[in-house]
Amino acid sequence: MMMRDERKEKSTKVLLRTQTILKKAVAAWPARSDLRELSKEVNEAVVADHFSNHTKTFIKVLTVLETVIPLWTGEQMLQLTKLQK
Repeated sequence: MMMRDERKEKSTKVLLRTQTILKKAVAAWPARSDLRELSKEVNEAVVADHFSNHTKTFIKVLTVLETVIPLWTGEQMLQLTKLQK
C-alpha cells in the first residue's frame, strides 16, 4: 500500500505542476480552445484527486500538446499510442 501512496503523491505533484504550466499556456494562447479544455480537465482531475484517472489525464495532456508542439516521433509515438489504448 505504501508504494501506491508514494506513486499517487508523485503523480499528484506532477499533475499540480501541469496545472500551473497550462494556466500560463492558456494565458499565452487564449484562442486555443484545446488548451482551455485541457486546462479545465486537469483542474477537474486535481479537484477529484483520483489516482486511477491520472494516467488518462497525462495521456490527454501529451496528446493535446502534440498538436501544439510536436513532441513525439517514430517509436515514441507508437509507445504513446499503445499507452492510450
